[in-house]
Amino acid sequence: MGFFDKVFGGKGGGPDSKSAELTKGWKTHENVAVGFLFSCPPAWTIGETDQGLELYPSDALRVMDPVLSREVADARVIVLTGDVADPSQNILKDFIRQRSGEYKGYKFVKHHSNTIPKAVHGVIYEFQYGPQDQPFHALSAVAQTKNRFVEVTAFGTAEGYERNRSELEAIVLSFRVS
Repeated sequence: MGFFDKVFGGKGGGPDSKSAELTKGWKTHENVAVGFLFSCPPAWTIGETDQGLELYPSDALRVMDPVLSREVADARVIVLTGDVADPSQNILKDFIRQRSGEYKGYKFVKHHSNTIPKAVHGVIYEFQYGPQDQPFHALSAVAQTKNRFVEVTAFGTAEGYERNRSELEAIVLSFRVS
């Protein structure tokens, strides 16, 4: 039994056809150089940040993120990438351990899958962070290829996440490495 099975419980299947149905008519964004793609509603704003990409509905409210200590869109998705120093190692365990230490009030919620199409290692899971009375919700797909690391995570307050749940989940579940 591996680390993710011990922590999250065994999950074999990856993203399901439900996300494919929801993403019909959406824009597909692909970064060939890094090796990933995902789908996004056509009305969402996509911008580059100093760390990667950020996507959000054009009508998203602005809220203070307790981890970043800055104002962000209440429903948003980030895409971050990085290099893997030792391709023989599964770096996901260390990434999740680091995240749980950095995100104040971090709480694991639900494990969705240990599979991301074409990834050497992958996990999709939900977590919360921030104050217990007003937690932020998140759904994260974390994938490792031989020499790259890609994270696609949807965030929002309880209200913002619920208001945009189907789109946020479909974006994360449409994520693929190429």
